[in-house]
Amino acid sequence: MVLGLNQAGQLGDGTTTDRWSPVRVPIPSCGPWPDFEVTSVVLTPSSAGANGTFSLAVTVTNQGRAAGEPGVL
Repeated sequence: MVLGLNQAGQLGDGTTTDRWSPVRVPIPSCGPWPDFEVTSVVLTPSSAGANGTFSLAVTVTNQGRAAGEPGVL
């Protein structure tokens, strides 16, 4: 899942449309779609200001053939 500015197509969704909500993009090494689904993305400011920092928490659910195998996402 990606979001943000996309003037040069850098998000990889095949467009140059800025995305303000997450959109799926294919991951070539995993086939047409990966075996996991992003279920939550939380971006929290760590410091205020134009050059502030953020922390990011991403929660995923394994949907693939190897679901439940130790060390496999």
